[in-house]
This record gives sequence, structure tokens and C-alpha cells, in this order.
Amino acid sequence: MNILSTVPQQEYTLEQKLKYIYLLPRADLTVLPQEYFGGMYIMSRHPCFEEEELRWPLEQIAKIKSTHLVVGVVEKERDQIFQRAWIIHREKGLIDKFTKCAIPSYADIERGGYYGITAGNLEDRARCVELDEWRVTLLFCWEAFSKSVWSALASGHPDLVLSLIKFGTMAEPLYGEKEGKRYLRGFEVREGQDSWVERLEQASRWEVECPIICATNTWDLDLRSHPFCGLVGFNLVSPTIKSSGGCVAWITLKKGKKVFPRDERQERIQYWEEKWTKQRLNKP
Repeated sequence: MNILSTVPQQEYTLEQKLKYIYLLPRADLTVLPQEYFGGMYIMSRHPCFEEEELRWPLEQIAKIKSTHLVVGVVEKERDQIFQRAWIIHREKGLIDKFTKCAIPSYADIERGGYYGITAGNLEDRARCVELDEWRVTLLFCWEAFSKSVWSALASGHPDLVLSLIKFGTMAEPLYGEKEGKRYLRGFEVREGQDSWVERLEQASRWEVECPIICATNTWDLDLRSHPFCGLVGFNLVSPTIKSSGGCVAWITLKKGKKVFPRDERQERIQYWEEKWTKQRLNKP
């Protein structure tokens, strides 16, 4: 499968965003980031979309370009807002939606960063959609630091994980405490510490046991963030190709997983769970 991973520059109108997708080089699968459509920070004048606003134009682009599209949408459904990834088949149109269930998010940080995770929505994430006989599943942004989500994704036995990220950054969340409650007070890039990419690499190797493709929004993508455009897995990172409108990365994958001895795999999973849990709890 030929996959196009994208890091689009921010364009604030719906027309510009649709044009960007249309002008991308053709691939079997085109991956766009979380909140590509919508978001208070990215598209403040149009922060959410109803299905009928986007479905037809995206289905037409997928059909004309003969590509499967995976795109992040802030979707309004009745009176609720959801962070979602739409799966648009080149021939069948919109065939599925995945909904983000883990954070941290700004509103829920004081709940420990796991508000919204229930047995029901984890079960919904423990599934895959088939694209050209590949079992594909979704990971949203900071869910990379949720061991519950990784366990759910792994139980679906994916061939490929698509990691949709809001902003490409090596930053980690900084927490504060006020009146006994924790809150998100900012982000910090720590020199020489690429913990996000490292976490994805470990999950690729020891948990989901398959490649992970990343796509993110950005204005200026620094060199340390390049793994967020391309392939993460087995210590392989795809090179990025500059284009007029951000970055793109071409990735060609063949099906097949590297299987690790069960005892070794479980030992490594336990090690990383303990490491990331300890780091999260010890944040200042």
C-alpha cells in the first residue's frame, strides 16, 4: 500500500482545505491530521461541522483521486461535539467514524487525563476498518500516553495504526495544582527528550505490533518533529518531502508483522506502562 502522510499548513477556510486535499499527489491512502476540519484554535470561524457539510465534497475527492481518505473532523451531532476521524472509501464513500475517547484535554485535565474512557467507548476503539485488505485503526493525539487505549487497539489486531495529531510537537504537558485540583498550565519541550515518538515506537514494537503512520497540523514543523509526518515503528522514521503547503511523506508498506516472543513482549509492555505512569504522576 502506498500511503501519503501529511503535515498541512493552516488554511482557515473550508474551500482552501478542500483544495489542499485535491492537489495532493495520489496515493492508495491519504492521511490528514486531527482537527483538519474544525477546532476553536485552528478554524475559529467554523469550529465544527455537521456531516452534510463535508460528506459530499470529501467523497467526490476520494472518488476522483481514487484514494482512501482518513481525515480529522470536529463534528457536531445533534447538540454534542465530537473529535472524530472519518474513513472515506474511494468507491463506497464514508464507511466509518472513530471517536476520540482519551485526553488530556483542557477541560478534563483535573480529572487525571482519563475522563471519557469507559468500557463502552474502549470497546468501540477495539476494532478495525478494512482498506484494501488492511486492518486499520485510529489513535488520536495524546491518547498515545493512555495504556488503556493501546490495550484496546491491540485487541483489534490491526495491520496499521493511523495516529492523527492536532499539532506536531515534542512537548509534554505541564501540570499545576490549585485548591487541590490539577490543571494543564502549558507545554514544555525538554532538550534531548523525544518521549512522544519514543512511546509510539514502543507501542508499535511491543503492543500493537504494527507500523504507525502519523499526520499533524502545523505552521512551522521543526526537525525534531519530523517523525510526526510519516512512519513510526521498529525504529524506522520516513523522510519528509517539502511541498508548497506543509510537508508530505510517501510510505510504501507490505503486509506482515514481526512477532516477538510472548514473555519478552509482556515484560517490555509492563516496563513501559510503569515508566509512563510514573512520569505522568511525577509531573510538576
